[in-house]
Amino acid sequence: MLRRFALILMLGTLMIQVSAEDPPQTVQQLEKQVADLQAKLAELKKKATPESGKKTLSIADADQWRSLRTPTISNDGKWFAYRVATTEGDGEVVLRNHTDGKDTKFLTSSGFGPLTFSFDSKWCAFTYTPAAPKGLSGIITATMPKPKAKVAIVNLATGDKTELEGFSSVQFSGEAATHVVMRKTADASPSTPTVLGIPLPAGLVPQPSSPSSNGSDLVLRELATGSELVLGNVAEFAFDKKGGYLVMLIDSAGQLGNGVHLRDMKTGVVLPVETDKAIYRSLNWHENQAAFTVVKAVEDKAYDGKWNTILGFTELGPKPTKVAYDPKEDKTFPADMGISSNRGVSWTHDLGAFAFGIAEQKKKDAAKKDATTTPKESAVSVGPPKPPGSGGAKPDLVIWHWKDERLQPMQALQSSADKAVTYLSLYHVKDKKFVRLADETVRNVQLAPKHQTAIGTDPKPYEYLANLDGRRYSDVYVVDVKTGAKKKALTKARFYFGPSPTGGQFLYYEDGHFYVYDLAAGKLTNVTVSVKDTTFVDAEDDHNVAKPPTRPVGWAKDGKHVLLSDGWDLWKVATDGSGGENLTVNGKKDGIRYQGFSQFEPDKIEPGFDFSKPAFTSLYGEWTKKDGVGQIAPGKPGVAVLAWDDCNFGPLAKARNADVFYFTKETNQDAANYYVAGPTFMETKKVSDSNPQQAGYNWSAGVKLIDY
Repeated sequence: MLRRFALILMLGTLMIQVSAEDPPQTVQQLEKQVADLQAKLAELKKKATPESGKKTLSIADADQWRSLRTPTISNDGKWFAYRVATTEGDGEVVLRNHTDGKDTKFLTSSGFGPLTFSFDSKWCAFTYTPAAPKGLSGIITATMPKPKAKVAIVNLATGDKTELEGFSSVQFSGEAATHVVMRKTADASPSTPTVLGIPLPAGLVPQPSSPSSNGSDLVLRELATGSELVLGNVAEFAFDKKGGYLVMLIDSAGQLGNGVHLRDMKTGVVLPVETDKAIYRSLNWHENQAAFTVVKAVEDKAYDGKWNTILGFTELGPKPTKVAYDPKEDKTFPADMGISSNRGVSWTHDLGAFAFGIAEQKKKDAAKKDATTTPKESAVSVGPPKPPGSGGAKPDLVIWHWKDERLQPMQALQSSADKAVTYLSLYHVKDKKFVRLADETVRNVQLAPKHQTAIGTDPKPYEYLANLDGRRYSDVYVVDVKTGAKKKALTKARFYFGPSPTGGQFLYYEDGHFYVYDLAAGKLTNVTVSVKDTTFVDAEDDHNVAKPPTRPVGWAKDGKHVLLSDGWDLWKVATDGSGGENLTVNGKKDGIRYQGFSQFEPDKIEPGFDFSKPAFTSLYGEWTKKDGVGQIAPGKPGVAVLAWDDCNFGPLAKARNADVFYFTKETNQDAANYYVAGPTFMETKKVSDSNPQQAGYNWSAGVKLIDY
């Protein structure tokens, strides 16, 4: 419309000029003026029309933009799988062969389910829901049948795909990877009963009773042969790390046949290692040994709710060793308390004790009294009384007291957590001794690594002032795991950063310096006082804190060093206070922030960094806004830059058994996509195309960096 108006205006001007001139212009002059007008009109059209006929992005178009999800790499580095989908609508699973660059795609609905490769990199398995069919109008209606969830199992060597309908999860059998186990989905709700084809009124429809068990069917499938075995009424299950055993907790109707079943995956023999009329829950394998724990719950006439005991199993085989702990038989166990179901149960590192939580357990008489007691009125009515029968809700009054340690809104917010509080405890199997580590004086207690010590924090003395000025402090205690005795290590500590991987030290910060506390000796060491030419105070932190610290990166696995950041460089600092080494060298000098310290050690069990091995770190140019990836070699100062570009690099991932790395790159013009690289990053290859439709739209020409 604007262009038409401009043309009419220009032609009108021409007519006025022609009529006003004397003598009349020649035909050639008029033709020249018309040609000039046409040229100007073409130029206006060119400016108003996008180049190459590209479209302008609309809200409807933006809804179709896709994101990459749940990336997974096979252990041999040859396969890469990911999901790509819009926020709402259809998506797909993409399985890419890194060797030949070919993609296999599976159309799915939008979702985030995990994609899993077998440990030997021979199989890939995942769950998905097929895309919902659309009606004639292209719209999905409520009357259309919803697609059922499926499991897909792909043989990577042959490309053969097996799809099984009606399963909600799939899991490989640990490192053995000889089987997959799949859980069946619950049946859909039954349709409304009819009589002679006429639906019954809602009031006459019989209501289904609540389920009497939480067990459902599992299907154990042997990958080599495809043979399947149905395992019924399984509430929980898990393979051990190596895949030699499968533990199943059976929960059937009426508790008939309930128990703990152990299947030897090599022989196929199933052993009922524990059976009773009880409910079994909270299956937990030891982190690196073939041992597990289970909570057994039974009805108890004396207590409200179920009574829990702990079962532990070791030396698995035809005759596994079983250890049970029932607090009723322990006179040292606190009265009116029981083993909590809100906190997991586990073996300690050396299989010497159970670690668990205890909580208040009311007796049935007390529970009934609480339920029937009318709460006291806490409401105050202001103004004249309302006449009888006038109705209206009762006014409610919340009283704030100036001595309250927590403000009333915080008390209301944390009330459910206060009711569900548990206290960490141990049961030493060999000594048959119960030890309570946490109590009302020190509620927050955590076992340190190796489980030889425990550390407790108590913020209660400082809660009142913390609600006024926002500065939160805690007293820190060292707790003896043999006796439960507590020794105060720090008073009014602001920044406590947790224990070392050895469990013998912890790190904290105060007044511009980091300190290491030796739990056994009770010795405190300032570890940064001898570090020169830097400071670990975060000058950019604007919280109400004096000299706030930069966040520490982590510990050496032997506890002899901590890895700290000054906001620019990474520092390897000795915990004996003898000084530190700048590993990245040029961060502060060149305006580069080195962030993170990643070491890909798949068989690593113990936490902590190994400074005798290489590590990867991310780079960020504070003034250039460039992003990158670098490698730190042991014993060699400085960073070898592997990638450095005007883009954003996503987290780095590595194949378990190969020097194959995957990461994402994105810019303001390029959507995030996955790339693959070798150990030197000399050649990177794009392996996904998340939003190919972007090429058909007008897009920003780029960015401009402005210094001010």
